[in-house]
Amino acid sequence: MQRHLNVFAACCTLACLGFLAAPALGQADARAYDLSRIMPEKALFYVGWSGTDADVPGGPTALSKLLAEPEMKPLVDKLWPDLVKAVGKLAEEKGDEEAGEAFAHGAALAKLLWKCPVAIGLGEFAMEDDAFRVAAYLVVRAGEKAAGAQKHIEAILKLAEVDEDAIKPVTVSGVELKEFAELGPKLPIRWGVTGDYFIVTIGERATETLLAAIKGEATLAKNARFVAATKAVGGSDGYATQYLDIKEVVTTLKALQPVLAEHKVPVLGDAETFDKILKGTGLGSMDALAIGCRPEAGGFMTRTFLAISGEAAGLAALTDQKPVTEQDFALVPADARWAWIANLNLARGYRDVMVMLDASPELSGPVKEGIAEVEKVIGFRIHDDFLAALGERWIVYDSPSSGGLWVTGITAVVELRDAERVQKSIESLLAAIAEETHGKVPVEVEEEAYRGQKIHFVNVRGVPMPLAPAWSVHGERMIVGLYPQMVRAAIDQIADKRPGIASNPDFARGLKLMPKNAISVSYVDTARGVASLYSISLPIAQVLTAMGQGEGFPVHIGMLPSCGTLTKHLFGNISASARVENGVLWVSHGPLPVGVPDVGQAGFAVPMMAAIALPSLARARELSKRTVSMANLRGIGVACATYANENNYKLPPDLETLIEENAISPKQLISPLETDPSAKSSYVYLAGQTGDDDPANVLAYEKLENYDDEGTNVLFLDYHVEWMKKDAFEKALEETKARIARLKGAPETK
Repeated sequence: MQRHLNVFAACCTLACLGFLAAPALGQADARAYDLSRIMPEKALFYVGWSGTDADVPGGPTALSKLLAEPEMKPLVDKLWPDLVKAVGKLAEEKGDEEAGEAFAHGAALAKLLWKCPVAIGLGEFAMEDDAFRVAAYLVVRAGEKAAGAQKHIEAILKLAEVDEDAIKPVTVSGVELKEFAELGPKLPIRWGVTGDYFIVTIGERATETLLAAIKGEATLAKNARFVAATKAVGGSDGYATQYLDIKEVVTTLKALQPVLAEHKVPVLGDAETFDKILKGTGLGSMDALAIGCRPEAGGFMTRTFLAISGEAAGLAALTDQKPVTEQDFALVPADARWAWIANLNLARGYRDVMVMLDASPELSGPVKEGIAEVEKVIGFRIHDDFLAALGERWIVYDSPSSGGLWVTGITAVVELRDAERVQKSIESLLAAIAEETHGKVPVEVEEEAYRGQKIHFVNVRGVPMPLAPAWSVHGERMIVGLYPQMVRAAIDQIADKRPGIASNPDFARGLKLMPKNAISVSYVDTARGVASLYSISLPIAQVLTAMGQGEGFPVHIGMLPSCGTLTKHLFGNISASARVENGVLWVSHGPLPVGVPDVGQAGFAVPMMAAIALPSLARARELSKRTVSMANLRGIGVACATYANENNYKLPPDLETLIEENAISPKQLISPLETDPSAKSSYVYLAGQTGDDDPANVLAYEKLENYDDEGTNVLFLDYHVEWMKKDAFEKALEETKARIARLKGAPETK
């Protein structure tokens, strides 16, 4: 199925370019794109995407205004279609028509998924009759294009050389579908079209459940927990909605504990340990998690809500903090590039983590020993002497007036409970560093007076050290910077009562959109951030587009808009968190659907992917064949597990037995990388084991020569498959043979 990984590269590229390719939005009826209305009611996990053709209420955004700029026209109208044509043409020139065809189908499918409403759901995950029972769903509301989605899927399967005899027509609840049941009778994969929807289901009962929900029976939109959680994030009819039923996930894991214990899964397989983890993390008090993104106030509003029953416990209790105040905002310069103001109890967080670790002695022992060793070296106790001496108010920022640039200008203002203990801890740490370097690195602490305050900074003589960490105790606060100049600027901000960030109109605008009584607030000057990234990315983009042209990609530097065009409609991104009724709410609002660092990464990714996609096709084909071979081994593993269940945990004597019993087809024993046309099998099977043996044992593996001894695909006795480097594989194989020999009472063989 995954022979041509360039198909998925196409999907990834389209995801990066999706907002550029988005047309004018159409359907306004939320029922057309809110697919929670046709998703089964009992969903552990749900992701809904409106599609770019949906007219989600909220007015124009900074992004839509940017895309309407004349300079954006080459990217919006031409880039993606031209890239698809270029890939197809180059594949044809290289004589790989199948790769070009697969790319075309994958690109068309990815575009359809991007434009149409899509939902993914996981309904259940359980054990029944010694086999996993799963219900998973994919729904695309494609209307008249639904049949096209099915056509693209089946074309890709055919190009991937999936056995056509393994795909059979089935009728479920009066709907004609296709079924692929090679994963076992409990895990059939079915797909087809019903009305406006293209659907894919995994699981024996999943299809009936989904078809009933499409008819309006027992839908997720009627699930009280889902409704309550998504209401807190603005509803389920935004651009994107995500939902996790934490309470049901915990219940599912508890029900699976006997199986997890049988397979010796750490932590989750032990009921007592699992309960301690629930208490330590606070998961036991959590109901659900919901995330919603929608256009609002000229930008994108993303809300995340963690529903909590009763009082928050464990790490979740860290949100039990006082709200930030105007006095906190006053400590941040008005021209800050970015800032984070929060109340955070690090000492409590440290204690909660230690309690959590205590749930697993095999884990907590080494960790605590490591901490004790570190404390011995640095000369103070991390919790008692340092974290407990810190207060709960934290302010971190960078501003041009401090003289730094994004990272070098970082300044922190931290509330203190015991300034003397903190100072002693710092001095002890510096002494430990000097001792560890055996005096070869002369670390000294200099002291200077500035406006009645003492500033300490680290001075390293004779070594090209680019930083000079500095700090000063100012009343009940400690100011920390990477240089003494940043500390001086912070002292000036406080002493002169200079305008704080609340006087910044951009910050003030965003703050009005945030929840009241916020316990943390963060701000990023998006326009300034994009401008900084632009100056770095422009020469890189020129190099990459030039390389892309050499490979036939229709890209050049002139297609990129000017910096002024990119920043014209941008405003600051602001986020906040607050304790609200029945949970915790995180809210973020900005001009783009992603933050500034992500914008930079995506900006590099688009031309980079365009430049390297074709030269890497050969490697992609090899990796796709490796993936197909892994699928073969997974099928062998499923067949072995079924055989063991029916034969008192005895595994088949050889792989040919599985063929004789029609558990697998002869094709599944041949790797796509097999070079010997007369070979009957590409896999080596370790006979003589049972289903009760060590799950870490190797059960079967692909011949190493298929990968030039780089490594190989390996099937383990717990029936999972993974790629292993040669050295790691040979060690696992040697250990397996040793365990088998001990069980048989025979001498170990290598």
